[in-house]
This record gives sequence, structure tokens and C-alpha cells, in this order.
Amino acid sequence: MPNPSDERTLARLVEWAGDHEEWGDFRAEVFGAHFGPLMDDLELPDDELFERLGPATPDVLTAVMEDFLTARFGEENERNAVDEYLARRGWLEKKHAASYLRAVRDSAPSLYEVVAVDPGRAVTVRDLARETEPERVPDRLVSDVVSVWDCFVGRLVGSGRTRRFTVSALPFPRELVRTCLADLIEVTKEIPKQIREIIREQGGKGDIGDLDPREFLLRGPMGTIFFTSRFVTWHVDRAEAGLGGLKNTDDEALVLSTVRFPIEGGDADVAAALDAVPEFDRDDGGELRWSWRGRELPRLELPESLAGNDPEVGTGYLTLGQAEITGGVLLLRVNSVERAEKGRDLLVSKLGALLGTPLTAHEDPATQLGESVGEGPPSPRDLDIPPEVAEAVLRAHFEEHYRRVLDEPIPMLGNVTPRKAAKSRKGRAAVVEWLKEIENGEARQAAQTGRQPFDTAWLWEELKIPRSGGGS
Repeated sequence: MPNPSDERTLARLVEWAGDHEEWGDFRAEVFGAHFGPLMDDLELPDDELFERLGPATPDVLTAVMEDFLTARFGEENERNAVDEYLARRGWLEKKHAASYLRAVRDSAPSLYEVVAVDPGRAVTVRDLARETEPERVPDRLVSDVVSVWDCFVGRLVGSGRTRRFTVSALPFPRELVRTCLADLIEVTKEIPKQIREIIREQGGKGDIGDLDPREFLLRGPMGTIFFTSRFVTWHVDRAEAGLGGLKNTDDEALVLSTVRFPIEGGDADVAAALDAVPEFDRDDGGELRWSWRGRELPRLELPESLAGNDPEVGTGYLTLGQAEITGGVLLLRVNSVERAEKGRDLLVSKLGALLGTPLTAHEDPATQLGESVGEGPPSPRDLDIPPEVAEAVLRAHFEEHYRRVLDEPIPMLGNVTPRKAAKSRKGRAAVVEWLKEIENGEARQAAQTGRQPFDTAWLWEELKIPRSGGGS
């Protein structure tokens, strides 16, 4: 949530620049530096580029506008929009507004990670690009809208009690953070070499002194471009993937759904009853898993050499979901809300008193495709039980789920278990990132639903990883 006073100050400067043709040309130059190469690489016209960006467009445009305010123009880099605005119109601005504009002018972007939040007071952040220690920033507006382990690209300005972030903030998903930091390492490796070559071409000896390649990049003309290009590309790639439009074979929105039935009788009684339901076929091997059979599929016309004399070859049924008995519960997993409701009603009608009150949870498939934190606990508003018992059930589900996950292979950890990964230095760093993903998702979900976030400190303790600062 940007400071309204800061937004109004910037709006006045932008309006002034828009009234002067030469500053309009300078602004177009900066916007062209950001979006021109992107449109070429993505092979998109500007209108389609912003259409793909969707709701993220204002964030990108604000970041580029602030970059324009830091840029210098002219043969000797003697011209700057903030300087000329204050020289001509500064008498209209209050002292704190003029100070803010100068702070933006002299600022540099960086990638920040939220380490702790003190709502309404401050936020503690770590500068990931500069690899600094966490810093407490008394920005109450930001503290009200971020969650722990959120990441964003912003500009930190001011000092003491006036320390705060500027209007621009590009939210970086943690997946994008990882690739961005890897790119930062590669890009800054080449900077010293490139500068030495330039110095030699100009007749020097190629001595770069105490140059910090990362600071050089962040404060140079490519600093903001480095971040906006990756932000835009990531969002366009996701838009092209079309995750939000996935459908199942019944043309129902693809929503991964789990119906959880507590078993009131014994597992054997439920298994026998489920074996007697025509729509459920037990899987091979005698395990407590069943496939929920739907409509018959059209027969495939196979060559006789493949079908032989078996009349069943080439026939089959649509699988609507899977059922499993585990840990004293019967789980039904399907891929739409409609199938979850239909399956729930079917099992209640057939198994009756053998099962307790069902609990239904739904999850966006895009979250699952992230391969980072597994199934995860459901949201209270997805539960088909009275609200007064939802919290206790959720907490039990949360702990049960993650205690099991600690001993299961995780794609994000190289398909090894968290316990095993935590035993090596490289694996430990990956586990820290995995734990941050879990905590960040939980904090965001809690904020959206208005409940208290679940305590995840025990996960760090269970894996013997210090949580303070999230370090490895």
C-alpha cells in the first residue's frame, strides 16, 4: 500500500513532465529501454504485452516511472527530471515532499525478503541482492500488506523514523526470486571484465579498484531493467501456460479436491463395504486403494494382433477419482468441485454409519504445479463443517500432513525427503527455501481468511534448522 502523500507528490511531477515535450521524449526513451527488448524477445506488440501482464501492469509501469526519475540525460548527464521540476516548481512543494523526490532520484532498486512483520509498525527485511543482514524499516503501510517471507523489488529511502519504501513495489514469487538471484550471480561475474576492457580501450591500465559489481549493476542504468525484464517475462510465461483455464473431461474447472471421511468402524469393514459399491474397483495388489469408475468410454478399434481374443481389450471406463484408506480415514481425491460433491454424496449413501462427518478441501492446480510444498492444509472457507470446529480440525490436518511430508520425497528438494536433505549443506539450503514457501503460503492464506496463522516453528525444530532470520 503506497503512501498516498508520496503518490500525490509523484503524480504532480509526472503531470509536469507530461506538459513538456522534451521530457516526454526522455520518458519514452526510458520506457523503450525497458519494454523494447522485451517485446522483441517475446515477439509481442506493446498492447498484447500489457494484456498478458494483466493486473501486474500498474506495478511494472510504476517501477519504470521511478526509474525515469533517477535517470540522467544530456551530453554530460547534467539533466534530471526531479532537479528541473524542483528548480521550476519546488516552491509549490512542502519540504518533506521535496526531500522525498530527491530521495527517489538518488535511490537504487533491490530485491527484498520480508523476515518479520510487526503489523501497523514496521517490517524487517533482508536485501537479497546485496546479501545484507536483516533491517527493521518503520514503514507501517508496508507492514499492513506483506506476509513473512514475501519478496519484492523496491527502493528503500530516508533515514531513522522516516525510513520507508517508495511507491513502486514489484512482488516477486519465490520461484522467480530463485531464478533472479541465479541470474544476478551470472551477470555480475562479467561486469569487472567488461569494465577492464572499456578502460583499456580508452588508454588506461584496466584497474577497477574496489568496484562492487552488484552495486554497480543496481545503481547503473540497467538496475531496474534487470528486475522488470525478469518480472515481465515470468508473468507472460504464466499467462501463456493458461493455468487458470484447465478443464477436466466433463468440462468442469480443474480444482484438486480431497474429501476426508473419518472412519467410525474398522478399516476392514469400510474396505468390505467399498468393495460392494459397483462404482469403485479395488486396485491391483490388494492394497486399500480404489478407482472411482465413471461412464464407459468408446471402444477402441485395435488390430486383432493387439486385441487377440480378449473382448475387454480396447474397452474402459472414465476414472473420476481415487479412494484410499489410510491413518484411520477414507480419502477421496478428485479433480473438480462437482466430482467432490458427487463422490461425497455417493459414499455417504453407500457406507452410512461406517463414516463420520466428511471434510472437503479444494486447491488451485497452479499451486500443485509449483512442486514446492505438497498438498498443504485446506482453507476454512473450503470446509463443509461448522465454523466452530473448523479451526481444531484444520490444525490437526496441518500437523498430520506435514509430519507425513517430512518423510516423503519432495520435487523441490531433488526428490529426497526433507529429513534427508537437511543433513547436507546444499540440501539444508533447499530445505530452508522449502520451509519459507510453506510459511509464506500459510501466512497469506491466514491473512485472506482472517484467522490466526498456524504455528510452523515446530517444522524448523523438527529438522534442527534455526529459524532466526531464515539462515542456513
